[in-house]
Amino acid sequence: MCIDINRIMDMLDWNNDEDIQAEGRRLAGNVKCLKIFMQPGDKQYGKNVWDNCALIINEKSDDLLKPYILELLDWLQDLNWPGACVILKRLQNFQDYEWLAWALKERVRLAKADNDEIWLSYMAELAVGGKVFDYLSDETKSILLKSLEENDD
Repeated sequence: MCIDINRIMDMLDWNNDEDIQAEGRRLAGNVKCLKIFMQPGDKQYGKNVWDNCALIINEKSDDLLKPYILELLDWLQDLNWPGACVILKRLQNFQDYEWLAWALKERVRLAKADNDEIWLSYMAELAVGGKVFDYLSDETKSILLKSLEENDD
Protein backbone atom coordinates (compact mmCIF):
# COMPACT_ATOMS: atom_id res chain seq x y z
CA MET A 1 0.00 0.00 0.00
CA CYS A 2 1.45 3.33 -1.07
CA ILE A 3 0.93 6.15 1.40
CA ASP A 4 0.75 9.71 0.10
CA ILE A 5 1.91 11.70 3.13
CA ASN A 6 1.15 15.02 1.44
CA ARG A 7 -2.46 13.96 0.91
CA ILE A 8 -2.72 12.85 4.52
CA MET A 9 -1.25 16.11 5.81
CA ASP A 10 -3.68 18.08 3.61
CA MET A 11 -6.55 16.13 5.16
CA LEU A 12 -5.37 16.86 8.72
CA ASP A 13 -5.86 20.63 8.34
CA TRP A 14 -8.35 21.84 10.95
CA ASN A 15 -10.09 23.91 8.26
CA ASN A 16 -11.37 20.70 6.65
CA ASP A 17 -14.64 19.01 7.42
CA GLU A 18 -14.36 16.68 10.44
CA ASP A 19 -14.98 13.63 8.25
CA ILE A 20 -11.98 14.52 6.08
CA GLN A 21 -9.82 15.06 9.16
CA ALA A 22 -10.93 11.71 10.61
CA GLU A 23 -10.04 9.97 7.34
CA GLY A 24 -6.63 11.66 7.42
CA ARG A 25 -6.05 10.39 10.96
CA ARG A 26 -7.13 6.89 9.89
CA LEU A 27 -4.73 6.89 6.94
CA ALA A 28 -1.96 8.26 9.16
CA GLY A 29 -2.25 5.12 11.28
CA ASN A 30 -0.31 3.34 8.52
CA VAL A 31 2.59 5.82 8.54
CA LYS A 32 5.66 4.23 10.12
CA CYS A 33 7.90 7.29 10.50
CA LEU A 34 6.27 9.60 13.05
CA LYS A 35 8.69 12.51 12.55
CA ILE A 36 6.27 14.19 10.13
CA PHE A 37 3.71 14.52 12.94
CA MET A 38 6.07 16.20 15.43
CA GLN A 39 4.83 19.81 15.27
CA PRO A 40 5.15 20.33 11.53
CA GLY A 41 6.38 23.86 11.06
CA ASP A 42 6.63 24.48 7.36
CA LYS A 43 4.46 27.03 5.54
CA GLN A 44 2.07 24.44 4.19
CA TYR A 45 1.57 22.38 7.35
CA GLY A 46 1.79 24.65 10.37
CA LYS A 47 -0.18 24.70 13.59
CA ASN A 48 -3.38 24.01 11.67
CA VAL A 49 -2.50 20.29 11.69
CA TRP A 50 -1.05 20.03 15.20
CA ASP A 51 -4.30 18.97 16.91
CA ASN A 52 -4.70 16.05 14.53
CA CYS A 53 -1.00 15.19 14.70
CA ALA A 54 -1.31 14.99 18.48
CA LEU A 55 -4.31 12.67 18.16
CA ILE A 56 -2.31 10.43 15.82
CA ILE A 57 0.64 10.38 18.21
CA ASN A 58 -1.70 9.65 21.11
CA GLU A 59 -2.62 6.31 19.53
CA LYS A 60 0.98 5.11 19.17
CA SER A 61 2.70 2.70 21.53
CA ASP A 62 5.46 3.72 23.91
CA ASP A 63 7.96 1.76 21.82
CA LEU A 64 7.07 3.73 18.70
CA LEU A 65 7.22 7.03 20.59
CA LYS A 66 10.55 6.42 22.35
CA PRO A 67 12.70 7.87 19.53
CA TYR A 68 10.60 11.06 19.61
CA ILE A 69 10.39 11.59 23.36
CA LEU A 70 12.48 14.77 23.31
CA GLU A 71 10.29 16.28 20.58
CA LEU A 72 7.19 15.36 22.55
CA LEU A 73 8.56 17.20 25.58
CA ASP A 74 9.26 20.19 23.32
CA TRP A 75 5.53 20.29 22.63
CA LEU A 76 5.02 21.14 26.31
CA GLN A 77 6.74 24.51 25.93
CA ASP A 78 3.28 26.03 25.68
CA LEU A 79 0.10 24.20 26.63
CA ASN A 80 -1.83 26.73 24.55
CA TRP A 81 -0.34 25.22 21.39
CA PRO A 82 -2.74 23.00 19.46
CA GLY A 83 -2.44 19.41 20.61
CA ALA A 84 -0.24 20.18 23.63
CA CYS A 85 -2.74 18.95 26.21
CA VAL A 86 -3.20 15.69 24.28
CA ILE A 87 0.58 15.22 24.27
CA LEU A 88 0.78 16.00 28.00
CA LYS A 89 -1.83 13.34 28.77
CA ARG A 90 -0.07 10.84 26.49
CA LEU A 91 3.23 11.46 28.25
CA GLN A 92 1.52 11.03 31.63
CA ASN A 93 0.64 7.50 30.46
CA PHE A 94 4.11 6.72 29.11
CA GLN A 95 5.23 3.56 30.92
CA ASP A 96 9.00 3.55 30.32
CA TYR A 97 9.74 5.75 33.32
CA GLU A 98 13.52 5.50 33.02
CA TRP A 99 13.41 6.68 29.41
CA LEU A 100 11.02 9.50 30.22
CA ALA A 101 13.14 10.52 33.21
CA TRP A 102 16.22 10.70 31.00
CA ALA A 103 14.34 12.88 28.49
CA LEU A 104 12.97 15.12 31.23
CA LYS A 105 16.46 15.62 32.62
CA GLU A 106 17.66 16.72 29.17
CA ARG A 107 14.76 19.10 28.57
CA VAL A 108 14.75 20.49 32.12
CA ARG A 109 18.42 21.33 31.68
CA LEU A 110 17.63 23.10 28.39
CA ALA A 111 14.66 24.99 29.83
CA LYS A 112 16.71 26.01 32.86
CA ALA A 113 19.53 27.31 30.63
CA ASP A 114 16.98 29.30 28.62
CA ASN A 115 15.24 30.59 31.78
CA ASP A 116 12.02 29.17 30.38
CA GLU A 117 9.96 29.03 33.58
CA ILE A 118 6.72 28.30 31.73
CA TRP A 119 8.16 25.19 30.09
CA LEU A 120 9.62 24.08 33.43
CA SER A 121 6.21 24.43 35.05
CA TYR A 122 4.55 22.33 32.34
CA MET A 123 7.19 19.63 32.68
CA ALA A 124 6.66 19.77 36.44
CA GLU A 125 2.95 19.22 35.81
CA LEU A 126 3.91 16.09 33.90
CA ALA A 127 6.39 14.72 36.43
CA VAL A 128 5.41 15.77 39.95
CA GLY A 129 2.90 13.35 41.40
CA GLY A 130 3.50 10.87 38.59
CA LYS A 131 5.40 7.60 38.66
CA VAL A 132 8.23 9.09 36.60
CA PHE A 133 9.10 11.42 39.49
CA ASP A 134 10.70 8.54 41.39
CA TYR A 135 13.09 7.96 38.48
CA LEU A 136 14.34 11.55 38.28
CA SER A 137 17.65 12.69 39.70
CA ASP A 138 17.54 14.77 42.88
CA GLU A 139 18.69 17.80 40.89
CA THR A 140 15.88 17.46 38.33
CA LYS A 141 13.32 16.89 41.08
CA SER A 142 14.52 20.02 42.87
CA ILE A 143 14.28 22.18 39.75
CA LEU A 144 10.77 20.96 38.95
CA LEU A 145 9.52 21.35 42.53
CA LYS A 146 10.97 24.86 42.67
CA SER A 147 9.21 25.69 39.41
CA LEU A 148 5.89 24.58 40.87
CA GLU A 149 6.45 26.64 44.03
CA GLU A 150 7.29 29.76 42.02
CA ASN A 151 4.22 29.37 39.84
CA ASP A 152 1.95 28.90 42.85
CA ASP A 153 2.84 32.41 44.04
